[in-house]
Amino acid sequence: QVLAGKSLMDKAWQTEAIHSLIGFATYDLFVAQIIDPKLLGTEFAGAVQDVTKFTTMLVVVRLLSGKPFDGKWMMSTGAMMAGFIAYNLVVKKMISTGQLKGDMKQIADDWLQWGTMLIVSKLVSGGNPMDQKFLNTGVNQILGLNVGSKLDDML
Repeated sequence: QVLAGKSLMDKAWQTEAIHSLIGFATYDLFVAQIIDPKLLGTEFAGAVQDVTKFTTMLVVVRLLSGKPFDGKWMMSTGAMMAGFIAYNLVVKKMISTGQLKGDMKQIADDWLQWGTMLIVSKLVSGGNPMDQKFLNTGVNQILGLNVGSKLDDML
């Protein structure tokens, strides 16, 4: 939000952020207790975990917002999940971060995971991943994720 030059006091952003936190809490407290990520085998465990985690969060956000589960939302969500699946089944196996330690490993993993998700999602949606606005927004999102992860570690 701040990196995009917007205010943290924006009510719509605050509401969506709280809805997202409720969505992730729903996953951690309920869905993760019910769905075993290894249900399709260990090779797919990361993909199953990401898809269930982020789909849960997105469904909760949509429910709390009162917006409909229309075709546009479903396509957007499906494109995002395709990105997480591509990361887990292809990119994660092709690019190893095992030699990195601590914060450097977490940052590299975040950039690979979220970068893959954003690029694949953009491509699946028919967009151009080289679009300057998309690139700026994507970099801001991943940097925000990195800062958030570091703050979470400090708390």
